Amino acid sequence: MYITADENTNNYFERFQTVKIIDPRYNTEKTWQIVGVDPYYGDGILQIFLDEFFENPIADAEKEYQKEHYK
Repeated sequence: MYITADENTNNYFERFQTVKIIDPRYNTEKTWQIVGVDPYYGDGILQIFLDEFFENPIADAEKEYQKEHYK
């Protein structure tokens, strides 16, 4: 995936971060995990390498709990 490189995208797209992308063909949302970022791909472009990520509601609930109770 290719994204415009700016301060926001450079800070957001890090390895192991997950992103949700809507598939316009089926209007469904899929979660992907970032496995690599190439900030040197081109001038002003980030090359993002994604891998399919399977939802785990229990792990998501644990992350939310950690954020709320252990800031």
